[in-house]
Amino acid sequence: MATAVEVHPVADFNPTAPLKKPRGVAADGSGQALVLDDDGQIVKLDQSGKSVSTFGSGTGGPHSDEPSDLAIARDGSFLVLDAGRGQIDRYEASGRFLGSLGADWGMYRPRGLAVGASGKVYVADTGHNRVIVAADLKIEKELKDLDQPTDVEVDPRGWMYVVQPEVSKLAVFDQDGKQQATWDVSRSNTVEGPHLAFLESGALAVTDPARRLVVILDLNGRELELIGGSEPIFSQPYAIGSTGGRLLVTDSARPGVKAFEVLSR
Repeated sequence: MATAVEVHPVADFNPTAPLKKPRGVAADGSGQALVLDDDGQIVKLDQSGKSVSTFGSGTGGPHSDEPSDLAIARDGSFLVLDAGRGQIDRYEASGRFLGSLGADWGMYRPRGLAVGASGKVYVADTGHNRVIVAADLKIEKELKDLDQPTDVEVDPRGWMYVVQPEVSKLAVFDQDGKQQATWDVSRSNTVEGPHLAFLESGALAVTDPARRLVVILDLNGRELELIGGSEPIFSQPYAIGSTGGRLLVTDSARPGVKAFEVLSR
């Protein structure tokens, strides 16, 4: 677990792809990034931010109603969460559409998505006040009686972090689904609510749209660092993703993606 971190902007990361309102971001092991825009298009960026390819609803995928998050699976394929349709669309790493799942899960306006180290899929089913844990395309368990969760993240132990911005809470659950802690977060609405990313350093990054920054917490909920705390960097930080020591953050109000290196010290 990280006890202290230092954060540095990645100076040579300069995305040029035009974005409308990025809703999800994830990075693979090679350092390439996938950015989900609100028109359902997914833009692949190389390590410098240069656009490599674009695919999604305009290249064989289904029409998106309200794309809300994106995650990369263990096999390199990626998943796109559509809050409007209440489904998850699967794509090969090349961008070829593979199919959709979750139509029979009964989701309503889900806004957060994660894939654990075990390959399980975690969904913050915002409208139904729960988190779904799915394996082999079926629901394995549910965390119920939540309050409109907007995102869920999973650490290597299988512990789950669930942010509930309408009540200003981030709840921590162990791998069995038993709640272990509750931390305070800034209040926000569910449409532009906070999102989460677990960092290689053993810390948790949380977007804070209300304060226009990103908070990095240790696994006891102690604040380690604020990105954007000393000078304005974001207008509305929303989606967040990480790989290795690199952290990617999208800005919905000033459409774009920023990259940071987060190091333990």
